Amino acid sequence: MTPGKEQLAQRRTGGGRGLPLSVVVLSRNEERCIGEVLESLLANVGQPFEVLVVDDSVDGTARIIQGFSAAHECIRLVRQEGRGYTAAVMTGVAHARYETLAVLVADASDDAGDIETMRAKMAEGYDLVCASRYMRGGSREGGHGFTGACSRIVCVGLRALTGIATHDASNSFKMYRTGMLRSMDIEEAGYATSMQAALKAHFGGLRITEIPTTWRDRGAGASKFLPRKEAEHYAHWLLWAIAERLRRGVRGKRRRDEREGA
Repeated sequence: MTPGKEQLAQRRTGGGRGLPLSVVVLSRNEERCIGEVLESLLANVGQPFEVLVVDDSVDGTARIIQGFSAAHECIRLVRQEGRGYTAAVMTGVAHARYETLAVLVADASDDAGDIETMRAKMAEGYDLVCASRYMRGGSREGGHGFTGACSRIVCVGLRALTGIATHDASNSFKMYRTGMLRSMDIEEAGYATSMQAALKAHFGGLRITEIPTTWRDRGAGASKFLPRKEAEHYAHWLLWAIAERLRRGVRGKRRRDEREGA
């Protein structure tokens, strides 16, 4: 079968297994969580898949990853190129072997049990699948109440303003077409990187869907999320989306006026 025929067959059956998958795990000083995350991936994700742990740690995280890699050939340690969350994501994108790519963080907050459901959606022909805490069936357990409230408000506002096909554009747990990310001009955006990618996919006319997920606050280790700094990133991309929506609305009105005047 050619790749094109294989994809069509997967769409007809609705099955995701058999769709090769790169799972990018973003890790920085997560020696207390990384083992749990890798064990969960091994238990929940079917072959064919690879796990790329993009690491920027100064603790014992890399040693633990190397131990898993020695026992499981599907797990690779990749040293992060550059600093920050955006650089970590793009390092994973650059090293991914497969055309479908999931991103999750190494704090055990994301549910690896959702990955196969996301992969099945990708096999139906979507370009982006968002794991959503705010759609029916999704939830958020623990974490700072104020941060969670702000996240929900931003996501509700984005959906209302742009019509994007997810209730949770800000969640970093997503699955992408790897080529889509490689073709995008991804700007430095901290944890808002995934929101930026979702918005650019939406305005680019790509196919987006979502599945419900439960996000649980980390049980060990320290969060790398800096509320004030990250709020600036989210605010920037919220304003960008509003401006883009208005710009496209004005352009559409001009086209309609031109057609009516013709």
